[in-house]
Amino acid sequence: MGIAVALAVLTQGGGCRQPRRTGPAGSRQALTVEVALPECDTGTMHYAERVEIGGGGRRPLVLRTDVEKGVSAPLIDRQIELDATRHLLLGWSSRGGGMQTIHALLVERGPAAFVLRDHLRITTGRGSAGVLVVNRGAEVRIGIPEPPREVHNPEGWRLAFAGRELDLKAMRALPFSGGAHPRGRASSYCPPFGEIGRHVPPTARIAWFAVGRSGFVRPESRPEG
Repeated sequence: MGIAVALAVLTQGGGCRQPRRTGPAGSRQALTVEVALPECDTGTMHYAERVEIGGGGRRPLVLRTDVEKGVSAPLIDRQIELDATRHLLLGWSSRGGGMQTIHALLVERGPAAFVLRDHLRITTGRGSAGVLVVNRGAEVRIGIPEPPREVHNPEGWRLAFAGRELDLKAMRALPFSGGAHPRGRASSYCPPFGEIGRHVPPTARIAWFAVGRSGFVRPESRPEG
């Protein structure tokens, strides 16, 4: 899973963070993702002020943070090309208080504009923040680890997708399975630690969400081991 996203690079200037658009030239299908950071230090909160996803002369998809409404635009740092028109973007945000959200965005390139088909958000304690990602040809899945018995701020845990939102109790009821994820084909995504940081333990029990044509598909039964 390569990084094919135009990332904002932090530079110091008067105590504030200034974004700079970067990004390698990709294939003709690659997206341009521009992440605009908040003008000044946000302390323990981490988010993008604005994210613009575009390319090829089409109208871009724009995501904005609205602090008053509790909406955070993610810091996007990974991209998976699903097919000729669809991309999966991975990012993260944090609103402080020891909590963190992993974001998975299913973006489609339409004839005139980029469209957000679905947005999977997993909000957990920072110590539990992370997912597994399987990217093997037509098989793309996101694995959510089972919440531990004791968690930080249990009222704040949420799992949102396809217009639905699950609390911690509903998250615990997902069909988790141990030892069934494809070892060697699943990579950990645990930002902001990067590849050398924390990983989802190989013994973790996982609930797998498939990346469908128009959204994320909730697992309805335990996968075969």
